[in-house]
Parts: sequence; structure tokens; C-alpha cells
Amino acid sequence: MLSHLRQAFFYVLLILFLGLNTIHTFGQNSSSKDVRKHQQLFYLCKVWGFLYYYHPAFANTMILWEKTLRNSIDTILNSSHSSVQSITESLLHDVSARSAARPSQHQTRSYFSNTLNVNTLNLIPHADFHWLRDTVFAATTQQELETIRTTSLPLQSIHYLSKNDSFEPIIFSNPAIESRTISKTESLMSLFILWNAINYVYPHKAQCAKNWDSLLIENIPRFLRLTTNADYLREILTIRSQINDSHAVVSSSDMDLIVGRYNIPMKFFLCESGVVIQELSCCDDLHLQGWIVQEINDVSVDTLINSFSPLVAASNKSVRRREIARMLRHSYTPRASMIVSRGGEKKRVVVDCLQRPSHSPQQSGQTQNYYRTIEISNKDTVVCFDLSRLQPSEVKSALNILKTTGKKGVIFDLRKYPTYIVYDIMQSLANQTTFGAMARNEFQYPGYHSMLNPLVCGKNREYFGKVVILVNEYTQSRGEFTAQALRTIPGAKVVGSQTAGADGEVLNVVLPMNIKVQFTINAIFDTQGKSMQGAGILPDVEVRPTVEGISAGRDEVLEKGVEVLRELLNKEKK
Repeated sequence: MLSHLRQAFFYVLLILFLGLNTIHTFGQNSSSKDVRKHQQLFYLCKVWGFLYYYHPAFANTMILWEKTLRNSIDTILNSSHSSVQSITESLLHDVSARSAARPSQHQTRSYFSNTLNVNTLNLIPHADFHWLRDTVFAATTQQELETIRTTSLPLQSIHYLSKNDSFEPIIFSNPAIESRTISKTESLMSLFILWNAINYVYPHKAQCAKNWDSLLIENIPRFLRLTTNADYLREILTIRSQINDSHAVVSSSDMDLIVGRYNIPMKFFLCESGVVIQELSCCDDLHLQGWIVQEINDVSVDTLINSFSPLVAASNKSVRRREIARMLRHSYTPRASMIVSRGGEKKRVVVDCLQRPSHSPQQSGQTQNYYRTIEISNKDTVVCFDLSRLQPSEVKSALNILKTTGKKGVIFDLRKYPTYIVYDIMQSLANQTTFGAMARNEFQYPGYHSMLNPLVCGKNREYFGKVVILVNEYTQSRGEFTAQALRTIPGAKVVGSQTAGADGEVLNVVLPMNIKVQFTINAIFDTQGKSMQGAGILPDVEVRPTVEGISAGRDEVLEKGVEVLRELLNKEKK
């Protein structure tokens, strides 16, 4: 009954989609033949991906599975006689013919045993396997697919893990695509590879903007009508935006086609007042900090924001603003003309652009002194540590500084990407404490992740000064992990704005035309069991830069951090 309902649901979704997009997709007379082909492609994607991740043949050898996918797509596009069943049979025959490792009923995955409950092993599903019983498959095929699902894969030889067995799996790292112009077949290959990677590896699918099956249904006709590399890349960017992951970065030599080759030498800040010029990499003589950008190269910023918004990957609103502001810096021309305003004044400025560097979502620190002393009263001084500059070899010295110069209080600045010092520095800042939990992908069981032991830091608290932690939308991944641990220090206060909401290790998928897509592969939770994905860390005291503060060159977040620290010390004196 469930299979019939699922199949009916598919047809309803597909027909509705095609009905709404008939003119743009197939002309005025969309045919049942088109619907049939799209259903075949839908199941090809799911069966091919399932076999790629689950069939034991891949555990010991890399067969030419990419070629098989290419041939299967071509068969569907060029034949009127294929069916879901015949395509599936062909895939099963192909994978079995290339390997002697045909699945056996006796090699059963333990967690699927009738006597064991998945929950007792802390395995959490994020992929759906009900479709294996859909009535488009013959009963014997359903059984064979189910047998494959319950066949054990040896972890040490799983083909999509990197050679060093780290959390850096690589999927289709060298697609054999020689042409420089994308074809229909290659477009669909990309869609299928990426869809399956996210389906089986991404643990936060429940937070995706769309149902994952629905997204596949909608995108099959979209990818079939792609004709240019720019359109192809734009659709890849659009799909990655649907997973709502601040880690989701797309790298491609064709990115210039989407955003231009140059960068305006400024940092923009997007707020309620508009797009504010926050920093200048050059042209300081223009004195533009705090000015509002109205137009860039004769296009209004509202128009640019609307065009960029569907391409942005963001776990929350803070990161969406961050990434849109970053994209507004891009230019197709080596010189950028801008209309800017402040107060009642408006003017046009022209600046020389820089060659666009590779994308990096975090701001990184430079090799400079990692701390400075701040006087908060006539008698009291505190220190501010920039954790993007503090190296592991300097942690011991940093702790000594805390015990002397900064014994009253310390500010940890996490607004840039930190070095990996969290466990070392926490040794003396707190007694042993739990600061969260992690769920990891179980690569032996694609589509499942499992809870690991709680995250624990601290050892012997030796520092008893007041602690303030600075965060913002650039506090991402390791920055959030570090802030989460530091927050457990007794009395610590977090100052700033919501963090990026993307913590954990990442996976890199390589698609045809050498497009690399990155996304999160494990999940981090707080001490109450709440996922950090999307939510990030919310500050105890919220403060964001203002137009007035930017114009005056002030660091309002740091100022508020000092103010909070002063209040904590005054309260202690009373």
C-alpha cells in the first residue's frame, strides 16, 4: 500500500511541476512520454546511487560506475522501450558482471538483525529506503535490492573514503569529462552524483529547504535544458543553497561566469540600513567607511541582492547576510563604479578592483601578536586574545599572561577562524566538563549517523578571572566549536551576534567539469542535545556594528565586550 502511495505521490508532483512549467520546458504539448522518461531518470538516480554506496563490489574495486551511469542516461534519453525495471536489471547485471563480490544473504549487517534495534546502537537514519519496495520494481528485484542493503561493507576498503581514513572522503575525484561544454548527459550525471552524496552523507537533510525527493523531481527537467557552462554552474549553486549549510562551498574555474573575475577592494556589511562600506583594502583617501552603497556598476544593490540570494548557502540569516555582502564585492570589470550616500549626500566613486581570490568563508588572522592589554579602570587590566593568531606552541605562554597581566579578566576574540588550541587552553581554564556531543557518519552504513561519546574538555582550573567571548557571523566551524567549549567556563559571557551554525567536518564532492562541492558530514550538539546546525551560538549580550560606529572606525563588539567585563568585575567587588 505504501509503495503505491509513494508512486502516486511521485506522479502527482511530477505532473504538477510539468504542468506549471510546460511552456518553458517542453513547449505547449508536454507528453506522457516526457513524464515517463523523467520517472525513469528519477529511479535511475536512486538505484545507481544506492548501488554506488551499498553494493559490496565497491568495497574492493573501483569499477567503471561513472561509465555505467553515462550509458544508462543515454539509454533513457534515446530509447522509447526502456522501463524502470529494465534499467534496474541492467544496473544490477553490470555491477555483478564486473565483480565476483555478489551480495550474500549470509553477510547481514548486524544493525538490521531482527533481534537488534537500530536505536540501541545509536544509529540515526537520515536517508529514506522505503522506495526499494516501490511497485515499479519486480518482487525479485525488490528482494535483491533489500539484500544489498543488508550486506556488510568492510570499513577499511570503502571506496569513497580517502586513503588516510580521515573524515575527508572523496567521491568521484576524477570524473572523465574531457569536453569544456556541458552536455545533457553530463548535467544529469552531476545532478545524480551530488543528489546521492547529500542523500547518503549529509546528516542535516531534515533542515533542507525542500524535500529531497521533490528537489530531484524538479531538477531533472531543469538540468535537461541546460545549454551553457554558466547555467550549469548556476544550477549547482542553487542546489547547494537548498541544504542550508554555511559549509557548502562551490569551487570552479568557471565561477567568473557567475560573479566576475574581480573584487572591489572593500568589505561590505549588510544591515537594516543597507549595504555599508565597513573596511577598505585600499583607497583609504576616499574616506568611505560608513557610506551606504546604492548602486554597483549601474545596477541597484536591491537588484543584485535578489539575483545573488538563490545562489547563497547559509545555515541562518546572519550568514545569508554575510555571503550576500561578500558576493556584492564581485565585479565583471577591472574598475567598479558605485553610487554611495551618507546623510543627505550622494556621490559616484570609481575604484580599481583586484583579481578575485579563491573563496574563503572565514576571515583568517595574520601572523601578529595574539594578545593586547586593555585597561578597564585605574587599577584593573585585562587581556584580549585573538585566537586566530594564538598558535598551539604559544598556549603555555598565553596561560602565563593570564596569570599575570590578565589575572582580572580575559576576552577571547573568535570573530576570525581560530587555530586548533581549544583543548590545550581549556586544560587550565576549567575542570573537566562536558560541552556537547557529536554524531558521525557511519560510512559502513550509508544514510545513517551515530552518536559518539560526549565532548569533554578541561582538566584542572587554575584561572579564576572573568571571561568574555566575542562572536559574530564569521565565527564558523572550529570557531563555534571553540566558543562552545569556552562557554562552559564558570561565569563566562558571550558577546556579539549569532554564529554561522555550521560545525563539524566536511566532505568534498567532485563533479563533471571539475566542480567541487563541499558540505558538512557530521553533527554537533549542545549539552541539552540541541543541534548546533543552523542555530549556532546565540550571545548572552547581543551587539552588531552600526553605521555610526563603522563611520567612526570603532569596534563596537569589542567595546561591548570590555563593558560586560567591567560590569562583571564591579559586581564581584560588591
